[in-house]
Amino acid sequence: MKRATIFILTILLFGWTPLTVAALPVNDNFANSLLISGTSGTTLGSNIDATKETGEPIHAGNFGGSSVWWSWVAPATQLVNINTFSSNFDTLLAVYTGTSVGGLSEVASNDDVAGLQSQVTFIAQAGTTYHIAVDGFNDGFDVESGSITLNWDSIPTNDNFAGSLLISGTSGTTLGLNIGATKETGEPNHAGNFGGSSVWWSWVAPATQLVNINTFSSNFDTLLAVYTGTSVDGLSEVASNDDVAGLQGLQSQVIFTAQAGTTYHIAVDGFNLDSGSITLNWGQFFPNDVVVNILGAGVSVLLNDNTSSVLLHADTAEAIAVADVDGNGVDDVIVSFPAGTGPDANGGTYISRNEGPLVSLDPQTAEQIVAGDFDGSGQDDLFLDFGV
Repeated sequence: MKRATIFILTILLFGWTPLTVAALPVNDNFANSLLISGTSGTTLGSNIDATKETGEPIHAGNFGGSSVWWSWVAPATQLVNINTFSSNFDTLLAVYTGTSVGGLSEVASNDDVAGLQSQVTFIAQAGTTYHIAVDGFNDGFDVESGSITLNWDSIPTNDNFAGSLLISGTSGTTLGLNIGATKETGEPNHAGNFGGSSVWWSWVAPATQLVNINTFSSNFDTLLAVYTGTSVDGLSEVASNDDVAGLQGLQSQVIFTAQAGTTYHIAVDGFNLDSGSITLNWGQFFPNDVVVNILGAGVSVLLNDNTSSVLLHADTAEAIAVADVDGNGVDDVIVSFPAGTGPDANGGTYISRNEGPLVSLDPQTAEQIVAGDFDGSGQDDLFLDFGV
C-alpha cells in the first residue's frame, strides 16, 4: 500500500509521460517486402527505425542494421539497373534470390557508386523473383538512415564494353538507345566529359582508309569516342568529339585513318548523363567533301580538312564549288554571291582556302564557277566567267 501511495504521489507531482514505441517501416522484414513491378519505375520509402533480422545477410560487405525490402518479378530476360540515386543518406544495396531471409543467394550488391548512393546491374531472368534490400552504412558507431528513392530500369544490352554490338562493312547506319545505360568502373571519360550513360559498338576496319563516324540525327547531346584495346580500363583513344562546330549542334563526329583488320571500339555517351535515341553512322571520308547547312544565320561550310566550319553570310550563295586554287593538293571552297549581297554587300566571288579565312576574288558576281583539271597537271583548276 505504501509503494502504491508513493507511485500515485509521483504521478501527481511530476506528471505522466507515456512510453513511445517507434513505428517500424512496413517492409522492415523480408517476409513483408513490398512488391514493385514493370520494366522500369521509381518508388519511395524510408529505413528510419528499421532493424536487421536474425539470419539476414550482410549487404554489400557492410553490417548495416536498418534494412528494408522490396520484391520484383522480372517481366523479361533483360539487363537491369537498380539504384538508390536521390536517396538522402549513405545506402547499401543488394539483390537476392531465395525464399527465406536465412537462405538467400546474392545476385549483385553495391555500397557507393555515385557519391553515397548505390547501383547494381545484372541480367534478370524472366519470371524470377528478385528480393531487393536497401540498408544504411554502418561506420561502427551509427547506422545511416533516411528517405529512400529506389529506381529500376532495363538497360541496353551494349551498356558494357564487353557486351558491345558488332557493326560491319565500309559504311552503314545503326540505331540504339542509351536510356538507362551506365558507366563502368575504369571506363574513360569520353570527349573530356564524365558522361555516365554510355553504350558500345565494335567495328573491324575492312580496309585502310579515312573514316567518318558520327551521331548525326541522334536526339540528344552526344559524346563520341573511338578506341583500340581489349578491356574497358586499358583503352587507347583514337579520336573523340563532343559537338561538331557549327553543323550538327549537339551531335558528334570523328574522322581518323582506320587500319585494315584493326578492331575499333566506339562509345556513345550523353553529355552530363544526357540520354535518348542514337543514330550511329559510319563510312569512308573523302577529303574534298564539302558539307553545307543553311542555319538561319547563313551558309555554313565545313572545310575539307573537317577541322572547322566557316560562317559565310546570311545570304544564300548562288553557287558553291570546290577546287585546288592554291595548288597545295587540298580542295578549297569557292562561293559566289549576287550583287548587293555577300560579306561586304558588294557581291562577288570568295574563296576559303582549306585552313584560312575568306578571300575576295573579284568584286563582281561570277556567272559561272567550274572546277576541273584543265591543264592536265593532276590538280583542279578554277574557271570563273564574269560575263561581259
